[in-house]
Parts: sequence; C-alpha cells; structure tokens
Amino acid sequence: MCRGWFKGTIGKYSYSAKVYDTPSRFGINHGRVSKLAIYDEDKRRREGWEAACIVNYDRGWDVRPKDKEAKDVLKSLLPE
Repeated sequence: MCRGWFKGTIGKYSYSAKVYDTPSRFGINHGRVSKLAIYDEDKRRREGWEAACIVNYDRGWDVRPKDKEAKDVLKSLLPE
C-alpha cells in the first residue's frame, strides 16, 4: 500500500487505515488515524460492502461501532 496506509486482519475482520505521523483534528479522537474501515471480507464478497462494514471513519464517522464485538475490534486497533 501507499505510505501511511496499513492493512491487516483481526479475527474474521479485515481493516485498512490511513495513519499520519502527527495527530489531526480530522483523526479519530483527534489522533493520527484519519481513515479506517473494518469489515468482514467473506460477507463483503457475498452481500456487499454495506452488509459487511462494522466500522467506517473517513475524517468523520460514517459507520460507528454498534455492538461489543465491533467496539472491541476498534479498541484493539487504536492506541490508548
């Protein structure tokens, strides 16, 4: 990926994130992550992006984590 972009998996979820060197007012909690998508790749292939996405942040919340599982995955990706 391009500089600043990270991809990976946590359990059954895939993620991609745009991370900057310094915090920004556009970042999650004014931090360094300005874009983050967390989704179930298998479900995305079967049912599409909207059904598979559990978190999406693009300089603002598009899809907030709705349940404990989504919140736990998000928490594991973001530093305290």
